[in-house]
Amino acid sequence: MAEKPAKKKTCFVVSPIGNDGSQERIHADWLLEGIITPVFAAHYANYQIVRADKMPAPGLIDVQIIEQLLDAELVIADITTLNPNVFYEIGVRHVVNKPIIHMVRANDPIPFDIKLFRHIPFSVATPQALESAKAALREALEATFAEDFKVDNPVTRTRGVVKFEENATPGEKVMQEQMANLNARVALLERADNPVASFSPFVVESSGRHLAKPLRWVGRGSQTTIQFAQDEISIKVSSSVQSAAYLIADVRKAMETHFESFATIEENTAFVLCSVLNNDRNMKAAKEVAETLGGMEYRVELTTGRRIK
Repeated sequence: MAEKPAKKKTCFVVSPIGNDGSQERIHADWLLEGIITPVFAAHYANYQIVRADKMPAPGLIDVQIIEQLLDAELVIADITTLNPNVFYEIGVRHVVNKPIIHMVRANDPIPFDIKLFRHIPFSVATPQALESAKAALREALEATFAEDFKVDNPVTRTRGVVKFEENATPGEKVMQEQMANLNARVALLERADNPVASFSPFVVESSGRHLAKPLRWVGRGSQTTIQFAQDEISIKVSSSVQSAAYLIADVRKAMETHFESFATIEENTAFVLCSVLNNDRNMKAAKEVAETLGGMEYRVELTTGRRIK
């Protein structure tokens, strides 16, 4: 007797769908048929791709969607157009603490609640853009399917904070602060003992620098006029309400999200100081970091200056 084929895993696609022939449907089909399906067909044939409008089983569509959000091995969510149904479904997926990949049409806005979590920007405007989107999706899938992958979203983070605050002893809370201080001291020692010249994630940069006066602080409800300056941009983030651990974690997440490479100059209980090369792209990204963290009640100072060799 022939063996039954192995049951395929499910990747459930959440996106604004719209009516037949609408711009939303055309956009959704490009994402599904132009990017997601080809990547899975080429590299992950053990997955079936499911979207709400293509579910063949009879029954209530809302119930089937919730079941997919709860049970599917993977969800890919497109937040383009900020569709309310999409965000509701993302919220359900976040609660069950299972893998989800966020995608968004290139240059579309991302709400600050989830902006620090990685999104894959995509475009179907050119064949090259389509190939880039497929490559970015495959990279995200490889990271998601890795054995050491851990789900990270606003719900899991809040759950962790609540659990820690409920169960941690006063001594454990003090220890957390002391560990943050220790990490900052180690970073300073590494900066003194191991000077480096290149910019890369989490490399401590030790070169001396002369910095110009800081630009205007970016906070909730404020705007910044950013001036192009000479060789580098310094991003200093502080908070009077957040713990050092969350200050450091949020800044790292923001820097990873917005920059391909950056240097961590200093991390301590009072502030985090990072630096990036000064160019048009990084200047725009620095403004986005300031707006994002400012909306989370952090104080952000942007400084431009020249590196001293």
